[in-house]
Amino acid sequence: KIPITYALEDCGDKVRAISVVNKKQAQNVHVRGVCRLLALEKASLLGYMKKKYHNKQKLTLSVSTLGNVDELIDDAAMACLRAIVENDIPYNKSEYELLSQKAEKELVPATTSMLDDLVQVLQLRASVLADAKGMGKTLANTRNDIINQCDYLFQPGFCFRFGAGKIKDFKRYLSAIEKRIERAKLNPLKEAESLIVISDWVDVRESLVQDKAIPTFEVDEFNWMLEEFRISLFAQGQ
Repeated sequence: KIPITYALEDCGDKVRAISVVNKKQAQNVHVRGVCRLLALEKASLLGYMKKKYHNKQKLTLSVSTLGNVDELIDDAAMACLRAIVENDIPYNKSEYELLSQKAEKELVPATTSMLDDLVQVLQLRASVLADAKGMGKTLANTRNDIINQCDYLFQPGFCFRFGAGKIKDFKRYLSAIEKRIERAKLNPLKEAESLIVISDWVDVRESLVQDKAIPTFEVDEFNWMLEEFRISLFAQGQ
């Protein structure tokens, strides 16, 4: 007999109960579903954030190449709800009500703090991509690798997918890219050798992405190891 785990599934404007065979996958689905239910319940708080966030102009400018600023705020709020939910996942009404009270107090300050981090991260991203796109033809493969790296980090829904805590590491990843660009210009031969090494591992990650049998959280765990390897390979001492 195959064990079945039930979970709340996020359907955008509502949630529904579903059955999932993989226990870890069921937990991930359930956490997102609970986050969505809380977000729908706290819609007035999210509306307040979208109107009153103190640094919205800078956030709007920095997110212009990624999409809509209100969608980013929603994503950041979902990521902050995830951090709250994962500490005490509810499986009944009373547990959910306690969690809802906690979210009522913590959602706005947590999301504000995360958005402040995102302003810095997104400004750094824009600077890195501008430098990468300005690289000469001899470093075209490096430019493409950096763009591919950023595309993975800043994919749609990246805040919730990777979690509020992980966003702080993005500063290290982007600073390492800055250092890589500097060193590549000074020593393009060494950059080419290192690029061959990293490309093999990027191909492995892409094969994991394409394999639908592998849960996304496992793909992401591999990618974080890849990011740390990038730092050691291209920006030692970063």
